[in-house]
Amino acid sequence: MKKTMIGALALAAGLAMTAPAFAAEPLTLQLKWVTQAQFAGYYVAKSKGFYEEEGLDVTIKPGGPDIAPEQVIAGDATVDLVAAKVETDCFQVSALQAPVATDLRTIVAALRISASLERMGDPAAHVAKAARLTAPAPAIPEIVRPTFAKMGDLALRVVGDVEQVLATSDADLVARVARTDEEMDALHRELFLTVLSPEWEHGVEAAINTTLLSRFYERYADHAVTIAKRMVYVATGEPYRSVHPLALQP
Repeated sequence: MKKTMIGALALAAGLAMTAPAFAAEPLTLQLKWVTQAQFAGYYVAKSKGFYEEEGLDVTIKPGGPDIAPEQVIAGDATVDLVAAKVETDCFQVSALQAPVATDLRTIVAALRISASLERMGDPAAHVAKAARLTAPAPAIPEIVRPTFAKMGDLALRVVGDVEQVLATSDADLVARVARTDEEMDALHRELFLTVLSPEWEHGVEAAINTTLLSRFYERYADHAVTIAKRMVYVATGEPYRSVHPLALQP
């Protein structure tokens, strides 16, 4: 799941405008599933040299149902590196080109967005480490697995919508990111009630694992909302704290 976010961070790097050339930095972009139409943008960007313009030597790898925890953990480290490059590019553009108005908003937002994307990688890595720690046994009891499956689907949806928001600043998608976050919050609360119920029979350790993992998913969606709000700021100039994503829905 986490590997898909690398593509979104590459889009955030594009927000930093044009900076002086650097030696291309190797980057592997792990798709969240096998190659299909929804990933066409990544291949088009590569063929047109957009990644090279940002100093990235991108290798695109199809995903699938067998992504191992080690891949997710390694992907988090890669996102950290790209986020650091975005920060460097933003500072260089600010120093060399003295951006104003919309350009300045874009630079400021790119700094904040890359930080939020980097923070999305952290809970994803934590989930992968939890799965690796208990393997081959599952990290959570059977009773909560359907809820976590729903949370995983929401995480995939929200990161896909964030990618599109970064590319289009679509207000409808900003609202959808916020609605998905509310769905994630509801599932997070549902798991708390499950763990605290008298029917819970799986002990303290399983309860702790369940609540911690649920929190990681919930924080993942929170950061997605933050990114969407930053893009509203770029597009309209409305201060971040004044943006109410759900008010943007039709």
